[in-house]
Amino acid sequence: MVSGLLGRVQEDVRHSRSVRGALFRLREILRPYGAEHLTYVLMLSPSAYKRGDLIASSTFPMELWGYYWQSGATLTDALIEVAPFMAGPTSINLEKVVDHYRRGSASHKYFSALVAEGWPLVMGYPIFMEDGTYGISGLGVVCSRQSRKKLREAAFYMQVGQVLQREMRRGGHFRRYHALTSKEIEVLEHMARGGTAAEIADVLGLQQRTIEMRLQKARKKLRALTTTEAIFKATAYSILFA
Repeated sequence: MVSGLLGRVQEDVRHSRSVRGALFRLREILRPYGAEHLTYVLMLSPSAYKRGDLIASSTFPMELWGYYWQSGATLTDALIEVAPFMAGPTSINLEKVVDHYRRGSASHKYFSALVAEGWPLVMGYPIFMEDGTYGISGLGVVCSRQSRKKLREAAFYMQVGQVLQREMRRGGHFRRYHALTSKEIEVLEHMARGGTAAEIADVLGLQQRTIEMRLQKARKKLRALTTTEAIFKATAYSILFA
């Protein structure tokens, strides 16, 4: 039964075009197993969330995202905040999170809205890949108190997370998430092989300034301070040499 479900996850993710779209398809598969909503996060270092340097998405209704940004965006996402420390499955009680923020100085309309909608629980499952994949990632299953009773063993959701992440890497989801163009990726590939801007311009028959502009755009989209960092991130996200 599990292998059949994992095969369906693989097929559905392959037919999606975005990280968010993949999560919606996955949610339909996991609804019988307690998933009211899903969240996903991938970061390349434990502190990456501090600069918003990560891949993150969810199936929450768009009207809730206004609260999300008002509350500090990525710094207020429950799964993002615990993912770097998840050695195993983690249960997050959003009612306690809301109470914590009420006692502090920060308002937390985002989590309050989720609780009000009847989704007070997030079960966080780390995604441990065995293929040399780099980074810290997790799948969050958001549920009501009633749907939590339908949850299966943690190993099932961790396997689902592995399939989800592997197929998104293979399917170019992370490239589209960062909105990198084929021309920007082409220049990064040449740089990764040791070419200079002048050499790449000569090979592609373009002006050096054009090459530099494409590199600048790629760095900005990847939140990279240098071209070396951009190449590292693009490789880690399977955007280069995929």
